[in-house]
Amino acid sequence: MSNPDASETLATITGLVQYPIKSCAGIAVETAELDTSGLFGDRQFMLTSEDGQALDQTENPRMATLRPRFTENVLTIEAPGAAPLKHEVITRAATGSGQLYGDAVPVVDQGDAAAAWFSGALDRPCRLVAESGRFSRKLEGKLRNMKSAEQERFTAVSPLLLTNEESLRDLNGRLESPIPMDRFRANVIVRGGGPFDEDRWARLSIGGLEFDKCGLCERCPITTTDQQTGDRGREPIRTLSRYRKLPGTILSGICFGVLYRPSGPGTLRLGDSVRLLERDAALVPNDPDAAAP
Repeated sequence: MSNPDASETLATITGLVQYPIKSCAGIAVETAELDTSGLFGDRQFMLTSEDGQALDQTENPRMATLRPRFTENVLTIEAPGAAPLKHEVITRAATGSGQLYGDAVPVVDQGDAAAAWFSGALDRPCRLVAESGRFSRKLEGKLRNMKSAEQERFTAVSPLLLTNEESLRDLNGRLESPIPMDRFRANVIVRGGGPFDEDRWARLSIGGLEFDKCGLCERCPITTTDQQTGDRGREPIRTLSRYRKLPGTILSGICFGVLYRPSGPGTLRLGDSVRLLERDAALVPNDPDAAAP
């Protein structure tokens, strides 16, 4: 790894997005508080099947059209063709257990009325649950470097996803119809550097807080879902697979964006400078057992 001058400014934050309910629509904000689990208010809730399994857009693309807002312990959700739900969050209830991609996590069920509303909106039985304190998701095997040992939010892999407008511009130059950044459901959007230069940003400083790279973000079919309508197509996965299927990966191998872990609590703001503290000299594979390409 190389260590450039810590004062080197790579990029600027142009977008901050929270996703109150995992896999539902995001909320653009100007300022975001965060800690080692990610942005406050991000993935604080999730929808589960009746047997407790986390739901996402992979099998439920309609989730993209559910638009939550969360203020002062009240969750308000809008959905096409449905009256909005205004739900006072239940915090003092017996803690249950949900399944987040194979890991048991503590949750607080949000009651039958919320379950009925979401079941109607998605046309399938489901329940709304909230986070319930810190829990461990320390996994062995190929994901061991990417997942936090402890967290509070219902994030799939790492606490925070960063994407770069320069990389989206490169991708859109290869597509017949350009797509917006919301397809990639990032928390932090930046502008700066060359296309996919962020692949090698090993350690960053933003707003006085340091961020360590967990790995490249390998993309799934959720990126093919129009986040405004819930309609699904074939792009951008088809095009990304032609030039962004990288060696030493774990899942799809099709990479766009970088996963990071904040070093502690802090605040991010639109316009913050992104400074490079450490750069990978070569592409680092997500698979810790793979040889560097």
